[in-house]
Amino acid sequence: MAHIWIGQNGVSSWNQDRAVESFCNKVAAEFLMPEVTFLTKWAECDENHTEYVASYFKVSLLAAVVKAVQLDLLPQEAIEKARRQLKAQPQDSSAGGHFYNMFPVKNSRRFTDAVVNQAMSLNLPLREAGKLLNVHADTVLSTLAIKGRNYGTLPD
Repeated sequence: MAHIWIGQNGVSSWNQDRAVESFCNKVAAEFLMPEVTFLTKWAECDENHTEYVASYFKVSLLAAVVKAVQLDLLPQEAIEKARRQLKAQPQDSSAGGHFYNMFPVKNSRRFTDAVVNQAMSLNLPLREAGKLLNVHADTVLSTLAIKGRNYGTLPD
């Protein structure tokens, strides 16, 4: 949002200005973790401050560490330490949502329902349905098999 406010390209710009990106990251951090509330929550906890505030604000541990460093609650080295710990953690293959449960929510349930129903009624080619939903055409068919019948009925 900060990129829009200042009229600058976002992270996708290959030649982005680091100062702009840094500013936008700080705006996002303040929005997600307001300084006054952050300091209050930090003071409420006797140990594991970063884990506590990360959990409270529902942000990553790294985001909480960066904010704490910016507020001079932790030394600068804490950021690199948090990055190393993050890289060292084994990746949980079961982490994250189930693709087919999130599929109708990704583009909005109403839009997904409309596209899938049109594809299943043969009014819209599966390839086009897949493009509209940003998935492969076979995923549109798989959705019907996995989700039961939330998207209408298959044509006879």
